[in-house]
Amino acid sequence: MDSYLQTWNSEDEKSALEAVSKITDEALPVRFEEEVYIAWEPYTSKVGRLTDSGALADLAKHNRHWEVRKEAVERLNDQDALAYVAKNDKYWEVRKAAVERLIDRFILVDIAKTDEDRYVRMAAFKKLSDQDDFVDIAKHGKYSYIRMEAFEKLSDQDAFVDVAKHGKYGYVRMDAVERIIDKSLAQEVYTDIAMTDKDSAVRMEAAEKLTDKILAQEVYADIAKNDKDNAPDFDTGTPYKFSRKFWSNRWLRLID
Repeated sequence: MDSYLQTWNSEDEKSALEAVSKITDEALPVRFEEEVYIAWEPYTSKVGRLTDSGALADLAKHNRHWEVRKEAVERLNDQDALAYVAKNDKYWEVRKAAVERLIDRFILVDIAKTDEDRYVRMAAFKKLSDQDDFVDIAKHGKYSYIRMEAFEKLSDQDAFVDVAKHGKYGYVRMDAVERIIDKSLAQEVYTDIAMTDKDSAVRMEAAEKLTDKILAQEVYADIAKNDKDNAPDFDTGTPYKFSRKFWSNRWLRLID
């Protein structure tokens, strides 16, 4: 071990590369990494010859170089280690590599719903095929893009009803309601969205779909009364959330 460390500490790059090529103990690269700083290029060349699952998992989870971690992940089959890397590595390239080797659909769904990087989310999403998973993502996905991707995968009425009635985000619920064949049920959901959604624009859109026009007027009045933070100041030109046309139409609806 000491002789290898001396070689690795040498300023002679050729000697360092030769040291890597001669390592036969699969545990040595892990121990080397703990004691000396090494360039990732020769290190990954050694990782490419590792077969020991424990050594690969250690590299994938703890090596200081993201390129080395990614190389180890691409040779790793340990699902627990892959799940750890997929959820915790700070580099999206490494997380994505781990996701592509994962098989646990529950972990994949969680990553598709919550990972901060679009490429990682989509890598997880593309490995899914179950309608229940798509419903879950459409209802609870943290990012709008992945929610809409999941929504487009829905194919049966039960799924649309579930998302429409229990989805977390108003716009996705609205899209789901439009796919519901049962018009009575659709009106029930439109009413719920118009009365309870946190987004005034969504409430307005739902109210426009109501067949109960008296209730629709009540929704418009409630928005006009309580959504003061977003109401425009036409005199001062203060910025506001919705367009002038939107707010003008709001007042016209109240008059009509």
